[in-house]
Amino acid sequence: MNGTFYSIKIPKIGKIVSAKLNVIDRGYPAFLLEVFNIFSDDITTPNQDVKLLFSPIFLVKKPSKKESDWIQGAKGNSISEIPKFKIANHVPDYFIDEKSISPWYLVDINNDTEIECDYAKLKHLEYDWNYSFNQVQFRLELEYYKQCGIDLKSKIDIDKLKEPEKMVYYRFLNLQQ
Repeated sequence: MNGTFYSIKIPKIGKIVSAKLNVIDRGYPAFLLEVFNIFSDDITTPNQDVKLLFSPIFLVKKPSKKESDWIQGAKGNSISEIPKFKIANHVPDYFIDEKSISPWYLVDINNDTEIECDYAKLKHLEYDWNYSFNQVQFRLELEYYKQCGIDLKSKIDIDKLKEPEKMVYYRFLNLQQ
């Protein structure tokens, strides 16, 4: 199956990011999003040399026409390798310090396994969790600020974030440690 390219508008920063959506089988259709490390002013389709901004993440569902900030583009090759993810039992949605939680598990979708692991070995991995479209756009905004060397606290008022964005914010911070 082929992936489909999308250009994702990030209104708060006025940039567009290229991504590719892959449909994989997890016993149900799952939508795995690869986001490329290109923040641009125009719609672009990345070439093969462009690196990913972060490891692929899951979407809640496939974008439809009502997600006007998600512009469908050309078809491309499917993802070559499904990455590994992390998961823990009983993690609050916006836990500030994940390393104090245990146990953590390495999720290998290719082999349909979860293996208990030390957090230090998993901390760089993405969560086995589904992002909404707004959460992806907020994550991209955070990544943009990071790349530009902008202090997040100067742009983000944590007290004004809604619960879903607050969760993305704290998970983003934990990935940076």
